[in-house]
Formats: sequence, structure tokens, C-alpha cells
Amino acid sequence: MNCVFITIFNQENYVNMSYLLLESIFIYGNIQNTTKILIYTSTPFMNKIKQSHLFNDRVIDFEINDNYNDIDKACKARLDIFSLKSVSNYSKILYLDTDILIKDNIHKIFDICSQDILYVLEEGTIDNRADYWGRTLFGNEIDNYADKTAFTSGILLFNNCPKVKELFEKIQEDIINRPYHFSCFDQPYIIYNAFKYNLYDNKQLIPFAVNNDTNIHSDKIIHHFPGTPGYYNLKISKMTLFLKQLKDFTIEQNIEKTKKYSNAHLLPIITNPSTTAGAPTTTGAPTTAGAPTTTGAHYQGINWSNISIDRVMTL
Repeated sequence: MNCVFITIFNQENYVNMSYLLLESIFIYGNIQNTTKILIYTSTPFMNKIKQSHLFNDRVIDFEINDNYNDIDKACKARLDIFSLKSVSNYSKILYLDTDILIKDNIHKIFDICSQDILYVLEEGTIDNRADYWGRTLFGNEIDNYADKTAFTSGILLFNNCPKVKELFEKIQEDIINRPYHFSCFDQPYIIYNAFKYNLYDNKQLIPFAVNNDTNIHSDKIIHHFPGTPGYYNLKISKMTLFLKQLKDFTIEQNIEKTKKYSNAHLLPIITNPSTTAGAPTTTGAPTTAGAPTTTGAHYQGINWSNISIDRVMTL
């Protein structure tokens, strides 16, 4: 069983943001009976989600923790995955931040996961002075790495395996042993330890995921809208607009597909009813007084042989 893992704590606006993520998964992610969505959250937030029209108890499971009441604990909650009772149900886990939208088959992402490492999306560098990617933690060790490209911790794909479990334990230990207030909270620790133990791949997700791209016609499956943790209003606005545009385009596509199918397969039947297999013709048949006949494929003066489905839809 695959698992989409989401954590929601501290601020109710993250529940609202998660609705956008869930909606995108249900519409475009092609969730099957081989995948569950595990939401790690508080009791009040669980109850709120259960009242939403998006809740489906066959797909969504919950793990509860009512002790995480600040943004620091909320961000680090994802590191608890291996201590949750239900983790044994899953073979592959895809952690997603709530500021993410899915726009294609999510199972293509799980198919990437073959080795016992973290599959992550390339972002930033470990020597960047902004320190979003662990510069302080690396110190002089930065020079040990020829490839200094880091990654976002908003997307973490991994097998449920001892190697990754141990990595998460090392990250949690590092947070305790080397406390430091990073604006990205646990992300620098995740990056540092993934580098230290050589347990990451930040290349394979590049064809499938992207940061801050508002192009609904992209070929990506995961659209991540990262920003400063705790500042959700701009993210929600971007995500809401993106999802609306994506749904509008999908509707337009479906209408065009229906038109093409109707023009190719249904209009020939309408314009030439006598050629339908086994269908009797009405030529010469008696009619009810005042009722039109279909002789010559005409109906109330309309020449069906010269009409398309666009015109039919307006009649």
C-alpha cells in the first residue's frame, strides 16, 4: 500500500490549504485502492476535515497528536512518521506539504521510488547565505561536497525501510543536539543529514515536480508553492487561482472531446437515420396531423446534413 502523508497542525488556515491539495489529488491524482492518504493532525482539525465534502473514509486515515501547538512543532511533525502506528500498513510514502497541488497521476511518482533513500526536488545550495539549506550546520564540511545543490523538504518520497527510519532518527537527534533557529525550521537538518549519510537523490523528481510555477499547461505532476512557513494567505491565493484555471481548462477540454466524438459518431446517425443498422425508415409512413416527417433528413426545416454539434447544442 502506498501512502500520501500530510501533516496539519497549529493554524486552521493549513486545514483550508489542505482542502485544495486534497481536491487536486481526488480530481487529477488517480487515487486507487493501492494508495491511502494519511493525515497527521489534531482532534479539532480531524473533526473539521471529516465535515468537509472532500472527506472519504475509504481513502483518508488519521493519526492524532494534540500536543503540537506552535509552528516549530508543526513543521517537525513529519519526522514522526516512523513512530505512528499505521506506518506498518505502507510500503512507499510520499510526504507532501499542504502548499502543493497535484495535476496528474500520482502513481507515476511512487514508481520512481526504487532505492532506500530520500527522493527530493532540487532547490537552492548548501552554501547559500540565506541559510535555508543548512549552511550553518555544514560549516567547513561544505567543501566536502562537489555538488552543493540542495533540495526542498516539502516533497519527500521514500520506502518504508530501516535505512530511512534511521535517517529520520538521526535528524531528530541532530535537532536536539544542535539547536538553532532556522527560518525553515527542520529543513536544514533534513538536508544536512541526507548529505552526511548520502541518502538522497535530488534529480529524479525534476521531470515530475516544480516550485512556484503557475503554468497549468506544464508537464509536471506536483506543483509546489513554497514560501515562508506560517505565511499562508499568498499561497492560498496562488493555489486557488491555479486550481480554478486548471479545472476550467479541463472542462473546456472535455467539451471539445464531446464535440469531436459527437461529430464523428453521432451526427452521421442523426443525418442518415435510415442507414442505422436495423433501424426502419420513416419515408412514406403515416404521420400524426401536423407532425413533421424525417424524409430527407429534415426536421422542422433544419438540414441536419449541414450542421455540427456546436449548432445542435444551441437548438
